[in-house]
Order: sequence, then C-alpha cells, then structure tokens
Amino acid sequence: MSFNWILRNARTPGMSPDAAPVDIGIHGETIGAVEPGLTGGGQVVDAESGGQAGLYAQRTAHHGH
Repeated sequence: MSFNWILRNARTPGMSPDAAPVDIGIHGETIGAVEPGLTGGGQVVDAESGGQAGLYAQRTAHHGH
C-alpha cells in the first residue's frame, strides 16, 4: 500500500515501555498500517524527534496556512 504520510518511531497508548516503537502509515484520512519498518513512500515524520511539530509545519506549509 502507498501512504501519504509515515509517522516513524511512534508509541501508541497502552504500549509496554520496553516495546519497540512502530511506524504508522496514513493514506488520505485513514490509518492503513501500524507496524515496524513500514515502506510505501509519502512524507515521513519522526515521532521521536519533534514529530508533532514537524508534522504541523509540513501540513501548514502544504496547505498554505
């Protein structure tokens, strides 16, 4: 599957603290996959290095806000 966005190194609610982070693949407005090592192109944001701020900056730049 091809993704518009891949959020790398994410931690989801309820994950064990010692569990490895996962990647979240987003296609349109739908989460298409949650697993480590996703491929499928698209914009990539690293959740461990300011992912939320980086995602907002890329999103607003793309939409011209």
